[in-house]
Amino acid sequence: MIITSEAIVLHSRKYSDSSNILTLYTPDRGKVSVIAKGSRKPKSKFGAAVMPLGIISVTYYFKPGRDLQTLSNAETVVPLRVIGESFEHLTTGLAIAESVNSTTHPDEQNAELYDLLKQSLVALNTAGQNTYAYFVWFTLRLAEVTGFMIDLHHCAETQLPIVAEPTPEYYFSFADGSPYSQSDSTVQSGYRLTGVALALLQTIAQTGLDDVRNIPVSEQLRNEIHHFFTNYFSFHLERRFVYRTQKMVLGNFEL
Repeated sequence: MIITSEAIVLHSRKYSDSSNILTLYTPDRGKVSVIAKGSRKPKSKFGAAVMPLGIISVTYYFKPGRDLQTLSNAETVVPLRVIGESFEHLTTGLAIAESVNSTTHPDEQNAELYDLLKQSLVALNTAGQNTYAYFVWFTLRLAEVTGFMIDLHHCAETQLPIVAEPTPEYYFSFADGSPYSQSDSTVQSGYRLTGVALALLQTIAQTGLDDVRNIPVSEQLRNEIHHFFTNYFSFHLERRFVYRTQKMVLGNFEL
């Protein structure tokens, strides 16, 4: 069966002397792995379309039960030139793509997630600064569309509203996806999150995608939030979840 679809390239790895194996995310079939034969040759018909983060139109031969399909054609649909030319934009985009690749299974359709991924990459491509905020914005919504919703604004125990204060630490319940209130909750255990980090997460969660570019995230908070997401997804996926892009995104800064 021949399938033509829009797709986003989540990952690419070398295969043999001249080919690549691509992990695509599509609106109709979710995650699909394809082999792009000859894609590493200088005069490959695929060109730059098969590079990671490409938003492309693909045609591939699909055989049910086969883990690896064969790519026939690929053409760029939405050019993302800024992402391709800026290390900061590129690393943020790769972290977003890795989040999708690591939290989804092959052949699980999720058109909502595809639209979210596409919109986020297009918006990131227009960002002049504060690119890490786009990763946070996307990851909060990724958790929601994959069934692991994070509710940052209500106490996990009482369900009363929480407005984060910058000074104290908050305990966070991974099971409930919510923090415990400092004033209303009797629970004194869970994952520890600083008030500054919780306040920033609340702000980004309430911000529209067009305005994310206005939210700076310090190195200290990038590190704390990245580890929070790592632990949160590890809990819900019931396996060790690690961002391979972490060193690129966070640089040499560590707690």
